[in-house]
Amino acid sequence: MDWTTDPRELPLPMTRAEIEYLLVTRKASPLRLNKCNLARLDLSRLNLQGADLRWANLEGARLCETNLAHAQLEDARLTGADLSHAHLEHANLTGANLSRANLTDAHLWEANLTAADVGEANLRGAHLSEATLHSTYFQEADLTEAHLFRADLSNAYLRRACLRGAELIEAKLIVADLLGADLRGASLRDADFSGADVCQTQLAGAYVCGVCFLGACLMDVDFTGVRGETDSMLVMRAWLTERTKAQLEALGVTGLGPVGLEHKNRILPVAIPHPLSTCTLWNEAFPEDDTRASAPPIS
Repeated sequence: MDWTTDPRELPLPMTRAEIEYLLVTRKASPLRLNKCNLARLDLSRLNLQGADLRWANLEGARLCETNLAHAQLEDARLTGADLSHAHLEHANLTGANLSRANLTDAHLWEANLTAADVGEANLRGAHLSEATLHSTYFQEADLTEAHLFRADLSNAYLRRACLRGAELIEAKLIVADLLGADLRGASLRDADFSGADVCQTQLAGAYVCGVCFLGACLMDVDFTGVRGETDSMLVMRAWLTERTKAQLEALGVTGLGPVGLEHKNRILPVAIPHPLSTCTLWNEAFPEDDTRASAPPIS
């Protein structure tokens, strides 16, 4: 059997020795391991840059410091895998299952995790700057001190996620669901929460200069102790409670509408099925004369 031509013909599950052999004997083309069973293998520190791992089973695999930059991991199964300090720059993880995975200090610059399941995963200190995280499922994930500079978290599901001390500068969280998320001490400068559900989030110590909450649901949000130029926040047409409105007025925020759901230009709730969970999002119904660009339509 010629193992170098099509590794999918190898006896399953594969071993680390077989993969190391393929890495040595392969030609210039990327390693093809799509649909292979690599569950619970120790693949730490291997160079799998650009590898084709689509639909691969990597459940419980050890991938510490493994080079997976530019790898194709669409729909791969990485449940409970250890990817701490792994290099996943520009990797495609669309639809991948990373639930309960360890991604501590992982490098995911400009990676694509669209509609991936990262629920209950450990992403403490992970580098996700400019990553595509559209419709990604982050429920109860630990993103403490994660780097999310200019990341696209539009329509992401972040209920009860921990984002303490996270860097979300210029991040897009349009119509994201952050119900009960912990954003204490996070840097939110110029982040866009337009139409997002931010109810019951914790913001103590967060840096909120230039944050856009246009049309967001801010019921029961505690703005006590926020930092930065608070009067620069845009909170027009947001859903507020009496307590939240009073806190924002004390911070110098202007343009606030009435509390509750009685604003004539309020954002209308629309139930939209999330790829991995039922998620209530907020459909932006801005007037035509609105000078700020609205979020793209949701289908």
